[in-house]
Amino acid sequence: MTTGRKGLPDPEVLVERLLKRRTFRPDPQGSNVMFAFFAQHFTHQFFKTYNRMGLGFTKALAHGVDAGHIYGDSLDRQHTLRLFKDGKLKYQLIDGEMYPPSVADAPVRMSYPPGIPEEKQMAIGQEVFGLLPGLGLYATLWLREHNRVCDILKAEHPTWDDEQLFQTTRLIVIGELDTMKNMCVTLELLEPIPGCST
Repeated sequence: MTTGRKGLPDPEVLVERLLKRRTFRPDPQGSNVMFAFFAQHFTHQFFKTYNRMGLGFTKALAHGVDAGHIYGDSLDRQHTLRLFKDGKLKYQLIDGEMYPPSVADAPVRMSYPPGIPEEKQMAIGQEVFGLLPGLGLYATLWLREHNRVCDILKAEHPTWDDEQLFQTTRLIVIGELDTMKNMCVTLELLEPIPGCST
């Protein structure tokens, strides 16, 4: 026979007493959770997760910095995410801020936790990015960066059509991603940086 309380403790009391931080404690490695999300966001373009077959499967497509996690891993997905105007990717405005479009407006297959309605799901280049908020955050940043670069190129080259603006912007974004990776590797070789290991 077991002794003790028959009911469970109040979760708010548990959090308050056991989990709530009263003072800031930096990560001993000098990193944070956003670095982990960035690393995962970046590596999905190499490994091209294919969760429909189960955990650990990849699509076995070309590898390298191709920004497939932003633009999609197929031409069909890329076209579904494109606005086809001024080289931009589709987006929605929420409280005046740019976010990826909803799956209803850009019908691509996405993986989200159960119970998330389709109109609340964002359409992103990598289908598993709906599972973790940090991955959605980076997808939003790169969408904004793509469309920002399009605006600059359109102003500098007003005669360029949608396709030239899109493809040139895509190459610039791929270059930005590659530069970030190269900086991390180079700096790590010169002097190890916490949270930026190779």
